[in-house]
Amino acid sequence: DHEITIEAVDDVLLRGTLTLAGAMLVKAGDDVTVKGTQLLAQGAGQRLAFEAGDALTFGSTVSDEGAQIAADTALEARAGGLITVERNAKLYAGGDASRIALRAGDILLLGSVDGGASYTQPPAGAPASQPGSVTWTGTGAAVDLSATRSVRVGDDTAADPEQRIGGSVRASGAITVQAGAGSTGVGVFLGTKTSVIASATGQFRSTETATWSEAAAGADASVSLRADGAVRMHGEVTAFDTGADITVSS
Repeated sequence: DHEITIEAVDDVLLRGTLTLAGAMLVKAGDDVTVKGTQLLAQGAGQRLAFEAGDALTFGSTVSDEGAQIAADTALEARAGGLITVERNAKLYAGGDASRIALRAGDILLLGSVDGGASYTQPPAGAPASQPGSVTWTGTGAAVDLSATRSVRVGDDTAADPEQRIGGSVRASGAITVQAGAGSTGVGVFLGTKTSVIASATGQFRSTETATWSEAAAGADASVSLRADGAVRMHGEVTAFDTGADITVSS
């Protein structure tokens, strides 16, 4: 099912710019690290999958070792241990009814996950500091974050509120966050600088213009946060379009 497979008994480190014409699977018996990377598989029906026996990390604590990971139909990541999306990592799935799914023992999200968005690289010859562009291209896209223990979006450990780290989850369809309970009894944690926003019309702020009408968007968007342990929300949780739902259960 995958045109390209990268598999290792121990670790995989993936770096560089890859624009793919098919689906790819990256699999390691221990850790997978994806950093300093633009990995784009945005042709019709293209998918990306990552599997790690232990830890799976997108991006890096080093500022210029980020990751732009984009698929059309599905971006799936599984880890036996911790999945980390660092603050300089961004995950996209741009097709209609596409899906981003992260499943692990624990998930720490400090970057962004956008279901229904596509990434375009800067033009040739652009300065290295120039970012690419993001456009909302897919209706009814889902984001699914599932952990045996905890899902943490953002990091509030810094005493100075200005030094705290955010994280962002957006989707044009359903956002589902499901967890057990971590060592502190918390299953789902959303930090003070985080945002979790679902919008079927592709409008994620009141100052923005909708990408699609309510009729063209189809089903209403939704946000569901569920945990066996506590659910602690200190940031923004919004279901933007008419008829959208937010469900929280602990």
